[in-house]
Amino acid sequence: MVGDKFSDAMFAELLQRIVPFVPSSTQSWRPDTEPVVPELPSDPVSGMAATNPYARDDEPALASRQVLETKNPALARHLKRVAKDGGFSLQYFYELEDAKTRRDALRKFQYGPKEHALNPFLESEPNRTELGEWLQAHDALTAEIYQWKAQPVRLPWGVDSVNLTQQSQIFGSLRSNPTKAGIGGPVVLAAAAIDKSLRDALIAEAEDAKNQAARRAEALRK
Repeated sequence: MVGDKFSDAMFAELLQRIVPFVPSSTQSWRPDTEPVVPELPSDPVSGMAATNPYARDDEPALASRQVLETKNPALARHLKRVAKDGGFSLQYFYELEDAKTRRDALRKFQYGPKEHALNPFLESEPNRTELGEWLQAHDALTAEIYQWKAQPVRLPWGVDSVNLTQQSQIFGSLRSNPTKAGIGGPVVLAAAAIDKSLRDALIAEAEDAKNQAARRAEALRK
């Protein structure tokens, strides 16, 4: 049992285990290293390049697809697109170029405490005129990142953010590699249930206070 012995260190360890599975908790908008461009294998003797298995439907092509999707998913995705376009299209070329330009811009993008303090999307009810002027003064990428950074962290067991896929990933990780305190899925879900009960109680209390105020106001009018 964790009980009242739950410490900051236990919470920090649990948080470190949860964060990789919750995209909104990290700067997932900033790309890491540039993806490696997939290379098409070739025959070491003749130098002949391998054929695109997605351009045919015969038995060797189907077998090649299965192996390729396991061994090199990036190359598989590339060759699927090439086959779909009937060859390496200019549309696909410029899509790749635009994606690279976007990744470069995201890596260079500056967003720290100073920018966060001036983020207009953090206001629950922003002034529409001021927000419109801000949007006109900033490019689309800046607006996109500022909006993303203004979003709250949404845990997969939250009242309005249940995500069973993320829950399964997190609890599976905790089962295979438990925290030092032995905190697992049942403890996390129990804590989430307590949080929901508290939230529901506060909402009910606020609603009751509102109704009482309305009744008193109605009584005064009579």
